[in-house]
Amino acid sequence: MRIRATWGTREDYAFILFWFKVNRHGPFPVGAPHLGQCWLWTAALNSRGYGSFANGKGGSMPAHRFAYELFVGPIPDGLTIDHLCRIRSCVRPTHLEAVTNLENVMRGESFSVFNSRKTHCLNGHPLTPDAVYEGRRNRACRHCAIDRSKAWYTANHEAANARRRAEYRAAHP
Repeated sequence: MRIRATWGTREDYAFILFWFKVNRHGPFPVGAPHLGQCWLWTAALNSRGYGSFANGKGGSMPAHRFAYELFVGPIPDGLTIDHLCRIRSCVRPTHLEAVTNLENVMRGESFSVFNSRKTHCLNGHPLTPDAVYEGRRNRACRHCAIDRSKAWYTANHEAANARRRAEYRAAHP
């Protein structure tokens, strides 16, 4: 026969379960040791490395979001949680910050972020708004594009003109 505890609510139970799944003696973040040790989530991780936690309300949520709401407060609308320590399984509230999605992405280390931080192209031209072609997925230096076009014209215009002359002569004997 099971005996049910009547000491609290589901939220109290979730709070206690949360602590059973946290290792408060994690590593110091490599890029920010001043933040202190990470609190690592030791239970289930999703495919992207974030902890998953049953929140006591009949569902599950990312463990870092649960920790933020538990210790800091509700996450404001339109904001997402960023790990200042860059460790996805960390749930320490001082390592978590509510930011916009754009800011969260720009703090990352993806290729698009790396390229967006560039101030000059490979040939040294400044990547200012008036010197850049903006595509849907990339940007290109306008000066380099002009130089490539000139080089192609110099290399190919004589052959193109000779072909046109030959076609004209063949059509007009």
